[in-house]
Amino acid sequence: MADQLHIHVVESARDRAAFIDLPWRIYAGSPCWVPPLRRIIRRQLDFRTDPFWQHAEGCLFIARRGTDVLGRICAQIDHAYIAQWHEPVGSFGFFECVDEVAVARALVHAAAAWLQQRGMRVLRGPMSPSCHGEWGLLVEGFERPPALLMPYNPPYYRALLCACGLCPVKTALAYEKTQDSQSPPALERIATRLLRNPRVRIECLRKAGLKRNAEAVRALYNVTWSAQWGFAPLSAAEMNEFLDAVRFFGREELAWLAFYDDQLVGMCITLPDINEILHDANGRLGLRTLWRLLFQQRRLTSCRTMLLGFLPQFRRTGLPALLYHVSEAYIRAHFQRIEFSWILEENLPMQMLIGAIGATVSKRYQLFELQLPASPPPSPADEHH
Repeated sequence: MADQLHIHVVESARDRAAFIDLPWRIYAGSPCWVPPLRRIIRRQLDFRTDPFWQHAEGCLFIARRGTDVLGRICAQIDHAYIAQWHEPVGSFGFFECVDEVAVARALVHAAAAWLQQRGMRVLRGPMSPSCHGEWGLLVEGFERPPALLMPYNPPYYRALLCACGLCPVKTALAYEKTQDSQSPPALERIATRLLRNPRVRIECLRKAGLKRNAEAVRALYNVTWSAQWGFAPLSAAEMNEFLDAVRFFGREELAWLAFYDDQLVGMCITLPDINEILHDANGRLGLRTLWRLLFQQRRLTSCRTMLLGFLPQFRRTGLPALLYHVSEAYIRAHFQRIEFSWILEENLPMQMLIGAIGATVSKRYQLFELQLPASPPPSPADEHH
């Protein structure tokens, strides 16, 4: 029947194009949605070439009623996560859906069944494709566009996921600090004291030295966040891809490393929020967009601190405040606002630091979870996998 709902595995070029194009329908007329660059999404979903899929496997599903595309989802197994935590947890991402519970349920069922067939006992998400990408579902803060590499979705997505039996399992926060919000005088005193310490050294992460420092930065990143809930270690290829973005979009005045007795112990990396440019690009990296990315970044008004991390024994030494302090003069001179994201709700020490410098909660995200039985349920008759 023409009005019957079908769930298909994405195999053809036609289905892949429909999968990539669906958000332009879901977010039609939304003033806050930032269309992703289509070439980036195609790369992320290429199981042969994207670095994430070197240690992961996945399957794309699309929902159709007749010729009408209604939803999409990606089921994922990150073997780096499983090796880290020894948990049979799979995930879903790239979820988009019309406001129809039946469609959402069919998509979630397809992803869950695919994961169950491969021994997974938990479905968790959304994460596109991992904790290093767009993580979580936006549940508060819909009135503002997302910062670089942060998710955005319609408000009704939370109700859809709950109707599918998923429950919130973690909450993460985004903090914002505006140009007129002054940092406390204590911040400068802490920075001055630490800079006088001969055992402390700070350096810009120079673009010319990114490749040379890549492995050291990756090792620090993986140790620093290793105990954080849901973390999966970053591979060398994934770190190189991130540093390529730092090289292309970043500014040396916003990337700092901290050393103690010549040991790399922490880092703070902030990137200009190029979503301000991509908002009007409509997913295409044309000559105008490329020109703006290369030569008009100085007009950007926002930035995002993506990484502020230290080895555990150095987190209460004042060094995190020092690295932010050395960035702040540049930030205040060139940007109207900075976002710190994301921070888990239970990470009270980081929340205290960010709050102390005058930032306030601006957005809230949730990750959802569904327990899976040991054997997959039979597929509904109206689904084709």
